Amino acid sequence: AIHESTTDDRRSAMESLRADTDARLAEVLTPAQMEELFASRENRRARRVQRRRERAEDRFDVLAERLELADSQVEPVREILAASRAEGRAVFEALREEELERDEMRARAQEQMAIIRSETEAQLSGVLTPAQMATLSEVRAEMQDERPRSRRTRFRDRS
Repeated sequence: AIHESTTDDRRSAMESLRADTDARLAEVLTPAQMEELFASRENRRARRVQRRRERAEDRFDVLAERLELADSQVEPVREILAASRAEGRAVFEALREEELERDEMRARAQEQMAIIRSETEAQLSGVLTPAQMATLSEVRAEMQDERPRSRRTRFRDRS
């Protein structure tokens, strides 16, 4: 049932659940406690965003070291990768706006992300040496192998 619902349907259901929970909490908490709850949620969100940024920086630093980037290559590579991530996020945001079934959304995202990856590779090949491009391919393969499978994949019926 939930797997057939659209992203908007799931988001709407979560918002409704949150609103219902907040209304029920407001019945038993004081206004000051409710304010503290909302501030706590916002702080958690801000910490999550900060950790995500820090992890991205750490991954870039490791990548730069593995590729043995020259000083003149660091910023162009950083900018290319940042632009690629921004394009990827824009693809997912645009797809979320459409009311698509999960499988359709996944197929369209994979198709568009393949295009972005291809464009990114072309841009990087203009900055990196062939040896660095080969190392980049190795690093990406290692990262793919190390990436944990999502719960959806891990628990999907494999019959």
